[in-house]
Amino acid sequence: MPRLVGRITPWHSDASMKKSELPRKICPVCRREFAWRKKWSRDWDQVIYCSDACRKGTPRGKVLSIEP
Repeated sequence: MPRLVGRITPWHSDASMKKSELPRKICPVCRREFAWRKKWSRDWDQVIYCSDACRKGTPRGKVLSIEP
């Protein structure tokens, strides 16, 4: 497996990590906690939102009111 030089991520570290030990962040839109994912391994520092819905401003569980 190729290793990233100068960058340590849960996926590329020497010791395997339990899911409960993965780094976590809080989404600023829905205030939910979300954990590191393999697909975010290169961009974890830039990840802000938990989902595309929150990134677009329409978080899960919120219904947008439609004004006539």
